[in-house]
Amino acid sequence: MAPFAFMSRHLLVAVSSHGFGHFSQVAPVLNALLHKRPDIRLTLRTELPRQLLEQRLGHPFAQQIASDDFGMLMHNAVDVDTAASLAAYRDLHANWDKHVTRVADELAQDRPDLLLGDVPYLTLAAAARLGVKSIALCSLNWADVLAVYADETIRAEVLPAICAAYAAVERFICVAPVMPMPLLQQAGVRMVAVGPVCAPGRDSRVALRQCLGVDEATSLVLVGMGGMPFALNTAGWPIQVSGRRVHYLLPSGWCCDGLAATALDQVPFAYADVLASVDLVITKPGYGMFVEAAAAGVPVLYVERQVWPEVTALEQWLSQVGHCRRISRRDLEQGALAPHLEILLQLGRYQPVNPGGVAAAAELLAGSV
Repeated sequence: MAPFAFMSRHLLVAVSSHGFGHFSQVAPVLNALLHKRPDIRLTLRTELPRQLLEQRLGHPFAQQIASDDFGMLMHNAVDVDTAASLAAYRDLHANWDKHVTRVADELAQDRPDLLLGDVPYLTLAAAARLGVKSIALCSLNWADVLAVYADETIRAEVLPAICAAYAAVERFICVAPVMPMPLLQQAGVRMVAVGPVCAPGRDSRVALRQCLGVDEATSLVLVGMGGMPFALNTAGWPIQVSGRRVHYLLPSGWCCDGLAATALDQVPFAYADVLASVDLVITKPGYGMFVEAAAAGVPVLYVERQVWPEVTALEQWLSQVGHCRRISRRDLEQGALAPHLEILLQLGRYQPVNPGGVAAAAELLAGSV
């Protein structure tokens, strides 16, 4: 008798290329899932750089280089280009059926047993057309995000199609902190709430300080705005707060004369480990940075981000679990940081938040693939 041939299950994960936050959400869940289910064959469908994917994912995977959504088109890490975004959605949905057919044909070439989306609805619609089971996982959805900016045409012709695509999923795993999703609730989307998801960095404070050549009397401040451009002039930023020197870890090109700073690409540590090892983070409101900082117990100074509908949920959650302050765009651009840094550095670290949503989401997926 011929030996039994064990057939692996194929999981295709479609990840939004709208910044790095979507992959930072799904990667720890995939790592936990593949630890439980090493029989799963994994394919990632995204335009994100493979090097970034490999840094976050500890398992072999194939990649389909494709972007099935654009989220909202951005001027920079904070400002939405509303006109361009609405025009792009009108163009996409003017040929909606054609796009769904194209993506369905692409998925059929290596048909998955399950599609997981974070959270491109075009891919979910294509999976439904192909008869492939799908699950969504995210802290937001593009229907409720777009609704904040939508005109009457978008509301009448685009939002119903987006909601229908999300309604086709087996379930939508909502990871905390999650934005309100009234449109998906009205559409009857089956939503399941889990806790925060992230891969906490390793506390490497001693090693990082040795690498930077700074002592315990120096406060380390990480500055990062996610995966999108956001230039700041750091000249005039405070070099001392409450009698302690400040050393900044900055994106490449932000360092300037007179400022004690190191470019992040010169630091031989994983980004998550740097975040877990500093005294404070300066950032924008975004899922990945907020949750990873909370999981490390690191205070957060964040710039105001008007209109973006995810902000309220993120701010409320972080203020409940950790130490944070909001700074105006004007004060950040002018370098008026000292009062905020002083308060947060005095408050110091807090009890790290457990990213319990990782195991919960992995368990839900394990039963579906």
